[in-house]
Amino acid sequence: RDTLGGAVFFASFENGRKWLRCSEQSSTRLGQVAWIGGIFTAGGVAGVMYKCVAEPFDVAVRRMAVCLEWGMSWELAARTTRRRLAAGGVTMLVPSMSLLVTTFPSSALGLLVYEYLR
Repeated sequence: RDTLGGAVFFASFENGRKWLRCSEQSSTRLGQVAWIGGIFTAGGVAGVMYKCVAEPFDVAVRRMAVCLEWGMSWELAARTTRRRLAAGGVTMLVPSMSLLVTTFPSSALGLLVYEYLR
């Protein structure tokens, strides 16, 4: 799950950076502001994309772990998890809006600092 999420994270960041045309820092004040805004936006979107890809796997793994802690066998735990997902639908796997809202600035700042120090 982390491999897929990491691939989506860095691919979306690089594509967002290219799309927003902020590959290089500019020497002008306006160019620097545009660079910071572009990196911030690309980084935030990359973090949200990571959560959208990795969170469904995390939810399924957590539900399986809870079932196993209750002493269920692997088969029964898998069946119980499938039933819960069937009852709740795909929306049980989708990350909450509050998680995505908090992910955006933290990813954006992390990648902004990385790009600035690079």
